[in-house]
Formats: sequence, structure tokens, C-alpha cells
Amino acid sequence: MENNNKKKLNLNVDEWVVSNPVNGKSNQPVISKAKSPVGHSAPSGGVITDSKKNISRQNDNSKPTVKKKMDSQKKWTILLFVILIIGALVLGIAFLDQNSKKSITYDVAGQAGESEVYEEAEKVQEYLDMVNDGEVKPEKINNDIFSNLKNGSVIQLGSYPQAKVTDKELISTLSEMATDEDFFTDSNDYEGYGTIDDGAYNGIYGEADLSGSYSFCDVKLSDGRKFRGVKLMSYLPDYTARVSSENNSQQFKNGYFTGTMYWFEYQPLRWRVIDSSSGLLLCENVIDSGCFYYYLDPGAGIIESDYASSNLNSRLGIIYSDSLNENEKQLLDDNGFFALNAKEASNTKHGFSFFKATKDIARKATATDYAKSRGVFVDNSGFAWWWLKTDVNGTKADVVHRDGSITVYEKTGTDIGIRPAIRIKKG
Repeated sequence: MENNNKKKLNLNVDEWVVSNPVNGKSNQPVISKAKSPVGHSAPSGGVITDSKKNISRQNDNSKPTVKKKMDSQKKWTILLFVILIIGALVLGIAFLDQNSKKSITYDVAGQAGESEVYEEAEKVQEYLDMVNDGEVKPEKINNDIFSNLKNGSVIQLGSYPQAKVTDKELISTLSEMATDEDFFTDSNDYEGYGTIDDGAYNGIYGEADLSGSYSFCDVKLSDGRKFRGVKLMSYLPDYTARVSSENNSQQFKNGYFTGTMYWFEYQPLRWRVIDSSSGLLLCENVIDSGCFYYYLDPGAGIIESDYASSNLNSRLGIIYSDSLNENEKQLLDDNGFFALNAKEASNTKHGFSFFKATKDIARKATATDYAKSRGVFVDNSGFAWWWLKTDVNGTKADVVHRDGSITVYEKTGTDIGIRPAIRIKKG
């Protein structure tokens, strides 16, 4: 009797292997082809599988699958590598950010602090005081003195109206000294164009004569103290394209009202050293406010983008003239008072965060009482926005937000603060 587990059939051309299923659960044999015969078919009743062709097909099908898998692995590897590089860069910048802030000390000349920094700041301050008093001829500050000042040290140079006078007796004395003839109008800051509607910013302009809205005079007492008196006749709108009203004015919101006389005392300006190697200093406070640019063409609403011819630069020139005497002016380079640009305000070497979006405490600044009377916007803690001189798109410029981040603002905004920078001559 034939072996039921396995038998061979000779088909002359090739060999066919016929086998019964395991355990005899089916009577249907399975026939497999050892070699691919040409022109032959499998015996009837059998199922034939072409092992070579199947193997070839499997191999052909597996190649693109393996290639796709390799390509996918490469992509993930590259992506992971890029993520690691970006992460390393971010960590590196963050480290520099923190390291730059660790190196900053906020020592003020005349106050206790780290001994070395205090002594060097004191040397510079003594020299500046002698220049102010006319005891020494203004010259370039000696490199050996100034270069030893660490970034973050604070010195005093010049003076400007800052603190509001609240003493009633002093107010009475100052008011008696100032006559109406002593007051003059700072019309340069109030020439602008208001809308013909109720103040909505719609680009339709009608000329609004705001000259005479703000006048002031300076009074000096016998003890040497100097004060500025301010009168508000009408409110400065928070945008030059708006009409003058209480609702549109930060002056009103800051508690300064028309028909009232206010007095502010001239106080020393405090300057923070942000780059001792180049003599770059930044005022500690926002000391004034105003728009970056007026609408020069009321019909087209055109705004110039050039900082050099801007209202901001012009206003800084006025502050410079009011703040420094002739001896002190000779200590500075030809730029006088100027605004920082966005790059300088995000330079870690200056003690600022590299990231513009960072709410950087080193960029934050409080506004003086006088700046508030000028219409600067402040939050509940007294921190103000302040202009940078970097143009964005012709109609907007970079500003430092009251939270210390850098953002943009319409150039016609009058409620943005002015925080001057100076560069002291060295040699």
C-alpha cells in the first residue's frame, strides 16, 4: 500500500511533491512545485504554489518597504538632530541671558554697594560734579576711571523736572514768583491734526489747533533749587489723529486737569551704565512723553519713517537743552540725548534679554510725575511704555512695553514715554 504521508509523481519535466495534510484531517493533497515547469499544469485536485516566483515577489515587495523604513528613520534622526541643535542654542542664549544679569550690579554713586564698584562710580561722580560746578574744564573721561565701571552702575548727570510739588506753602511761594508773562507755550508738542468725528481713528483728518494747550515756566529759588510750573488749557489727545477731550487724554486719566497750575522740581537725572566699554548710558526713568511722528499730510495721512527728522528726536533735543549746562554737554558725543534702537534694547551685553517677547525687568522703567503730566500711559505700579527709534513699517515703531517686552506702536501715539540714552566721551 502507498505511503499516505508522502509520495512523488514523475512528470518528466519536473518534480512535484504531493503531501497530505498533517494528522489526515483532510483528504485533499497539497502539491508544491520544486521547480517551475514550462507548459505544465499541476495534477488535478491539487493546489500548486510557485515557491521561486513567490520568493521573488516577496523580495521585490520587501525592497520599497525597507527603503521607506530607512528614509523614515533618516527623517526622524535629522529632525531629532535639528531639535537638539535648537535646544542647545536656546539654552546657550538663556545661559548668556542669565549670566549677563548676574554680572549686573545696581550701585548708585553716593550709596553703599559693592566696594569696588562703589569706589569707581564715586570717582566718576566726583568728576561729573566738578564739571557741573565749573571747577574743572570738561574733558573726556579718563578710560582708567570709566572702563572700570561695571554695567549696571548708576551715576547722576544733569537735571530735569520730575517730582510733583505737594507742599502748599512752597506752591504758594512759586506761584507768587511766576507771572503770566513768565509762561510760554511749548506749541511744538501740540501741533497736530484731529479727526472731524468724535475721535475714532478713521483716517479722515480735520486740522485741530492745539497750540496754547500747554504752557510752562521755570523758577529758581535763592537756595538754588529749580522748579517748573505747568498750565493745562486743553488736553493732549492720546493720538494726534484724535480730538482733544477727557476721554482721549492720558493727562486727564493721570490726574492732571485743565485750569490748574502744577509745579515740578528739577532733580538729578540718574543714568545706568549699560556698556562701559563705549560709554553708553540709559536714563533710569521715563522722563517725558510725546509722539514719534505727526501726520505731515492731513489729507493722505502720511507719516515719515526717518528718526532724524522725527518729533521724538526733536523732543529729545529739547530735553537735552533743558537738562544739561554747557559744561556737562561737552562730556557727551554729538548725538546728545537719543533713543535706543531695538537691537541695543535686546543686547545681553547691555544687561537686557535677547528675546524681545521676554518680560524683562531690566527694560522696565517707571515714569516721573512730570512725564505723567505730559500724558504718558502708566500702569498701577507706575511703569510706562517708552519709544525705541527703530522704524517698523513707516507707520509704526518699536517700543518697550510697560511689562519689559518689546512690541510695536503707532507713531502718532502721544502717550508713549521718552527714555533718553547718552554716550559719554572717553579718551
